[in-house]
Amino acid sequence: MTVKRPLHAMSVEEAQRLLQNSRKRIDDIDVTLVDLLNRRAGVVEDVASAKRVLNKEVDDPGRREEVLAHARAQNAGPLSHEELTSIFERIMDKMSDHQVARLKTGRS
Repeated sequence: MTVKRPLHAMSVEEAQRLLQNSRKRIDDIDVTLVDLLNRRAGVVEDVASAKRVLNKEVDDPGRREEVLAHARAQNAGPLSHEELTSIFERIMDKMSDHQVARLKTGRS
């Protein structure tokens, strides 16, 4: 765990080390994010299959709001609810695009 100190109390060497270590941690987290996004896309493909059979539209505003509310309820920061909502809206937009593509190609 990183001990937070005022920026003025950090030496140049400590700042360089912190930057390098932080970037490595971000890279590691990004690997996990890519895996999770691809797993989510796989579930979206299942949703597309079900919607094809049920003759349902891709866009479901009620479900979208449920997902956003659930994400906000899990949010303990440091992201604000507005920032987290914006990120999730972007994810859902791209997943909807993926779902539409699957439905158009019949690969759902």
